[in-house]
Amino acid sequence: MEELIDLSGVIIEDVEDDNACFWRSIATTLHYNFKGKNLEELLEKVDQNGVDKNEVYPKEEWGYYCKNVKETAREIQKRCLEYIIENKDEKIDESELTIEEMIPLYHDCDFYEYIERYQIFSGEEDEMIDNRWGSILECKIISIIFNVNIQIYNSQKIIKDKITNGKILLDVLNKNKHHRLMKPERGVYLKKTAYISAKEYTENTLNILWRKSYGMGHYMAIYGI
Repeated sequence: MEELIDLSGVIIEDVEDDNACFWRSIATTLHYNFKGKNLEELLEKVDQNGVDKNEVYPKEEWGYYCKNVKETAREIQKRCLEYIIENKDEKIDESELTIEEMIPLYHDCDFYEYIERYQIFSGEEDEMIDNRWGSILECKIISIIFNVNIQIYNSQKIIKDKITNGKILLDVLNKNKHHRLMKPERGVYLKKTAYISAKEYTENTLNILWRKSYGMGHYMAIYGI
């Protein structure tokens, strides 16, 4: 059995479930690692140490409903799309497939339909356009753009030697008008399900949680691993 990570001392922060939870979780963890008011400031701090996890969630400008998170998420999606368009023939992993060839493996569309879809921010409702969720492909692109490692975790609980989906609940004892802090149900651990390493060595790592609930996937930000 793969190593399970104890959640003691780890902070899980929910992000708005508006179809852009992947981009929002990346935006939030970028802030945790580099600290900045917007994406430009975050990029300027890429080589600096991250901030303490306890300095993150009290900040009103980076909360659940905050405009900074949405606008940074929008910019990250935009930059990711620009990279894909400009480098569609690049082979970015050991599969030896180009970015254009990888798109149908992660999304139910071809390269040109992908461009059409992702020109619109995932958080903007559009009944004519299918999902604009983030996948391992987008993680690989983001890792290249920002030169960060990305670790994706799932919450799991073992009951009588059977692995189940571990529940992550709203932490009602730590209510904050700007943030939605979450806590695991008793006996829930984190299991790493994916690791995307930066092309150049770096200790900067973005940690995000993916879990399935009511048949739908949802990402959250993780601090303190």
